[in-house]
Amino acid sequence: MLPAPAGALTRREHLEASPEFIFDVDPGQVLASPGSLPVPPGGPLWLSRELKRGARAAAVVRGSGLTALAAQSYGSGRVAYLGLESTWRWRLASAGGEASHNAFWNALLVWLASTGKPRLQVAADGSKVGLGEAVPLDVQVLGRDFLPAVDAQVTATLTSPSGASQEIALDASAEAPGRYTAVAFPEEVGEYRVAYRIRAPSSGDLDGEAHFLARRVGLETEDTAYREDVLRDLARVTGGTFVGYRDMDRLEALPLSTAVPMRTARLYWSRHGALMVLLAACLAAEWYWRRRLGLK
Repeated sequence: MLPAPAGALTRREHLEASPEFIFDVDPGQVLASPGSLPVPPGGPLWLSRELKRGARAAAVVRGSGLTALAAQSYGSGRVAYLGLESTWRWRLASAGGEASHNAFWNALLVWLASTGKPRLQVAADGSKVGLGEAVPLDVQVLGRDFLPAVDAQVTATLTSPSGASQEIALDASAEAPGRYTAVAFPEEVGEYRVAYRIRAPSSGDLDGEAHFLARRVGLETEDTAYREDVLRDLARVTGGTFVGYRDMDRLEALPLSTAVPMRTARLYWSRHGALMVLLAACLAAEWYWRRRLGLK
């Protein structure tokens, strides 16, 4: 919000809350009623007609371009500016003033308390891998200013399903600032736990945890169960006809969909001169050899 001069209204006005920003959740439509959020005349106000880039108007004076509440995200946090005071007067303005006051501040405080981008992002959390496969233990670390932390020392403690632990040091990646990489090869079936410890002047001390599942993979572990319900749904979606294996004996011919392109080709050997020449040559050769042998 750009600096707004102090002023006062000459007549009673009302605030209009944005249904798309901050106040998008209003179950009872309390803030949408015409008499909610009054602004009495004479009180000190700091309203603005112009916002900074990135800021959005959440509440404006109805029928004007004056912004009373503006907010924006900043790093991992959120900031808001309210250009009026004594909102407690809403509770005394009408019978529904208490509900309007509660709905306004509940929505605003919930939005302000919502977290933004996490400072620690783990790549392997929730993944499923096969035994002996390489599992990336990469993490992305952000500092207090939410910029990549390039001075961090990251270690990970890998705990296997049997309880054995192994400490792994992560190396800084040359491709992405703030990313630290390492690889693990699980040897047991079950859930693995990875505990991260980050120590850095720019980010402070951070701790994180991730879990991944190791399992056997191969043809012998594939699910080959007969799923008739899935096949019926597949036939219905693709416009085909499902025929169960129990009805195969009663199926006289395999029905083909008219939507499937078909091409039929016929070859008549008698219409090709080369075949006739080949047939005549065979008959002539037979006649010649019969004559050589003295046969008629």
